[in-house]
Amino acid sequence: MNYHLIVGSITLLTGFVLIVVGTDYGRIVDVTAGVIVGAIMILLGAARIRNARKNDYE
Repeated sequence: MNYHLIVGSITLLTGFVLIVVGTDYGRIVDVTAGVIVGAIMILLGAARIRNARKNDYE
């Protein structure tokens, strides 16, 4: 497997976990540092996965 795909998947999963834990499993919808960092990690993970898929086709 491609290194970027593995790291992107881990980053994406970590972002989801940070958001879930930061919102107390969805009970408290609040903007905290964990939620902001989780959202940034989701964006970075998605970009890395997209970049890995693009590099596979070239």
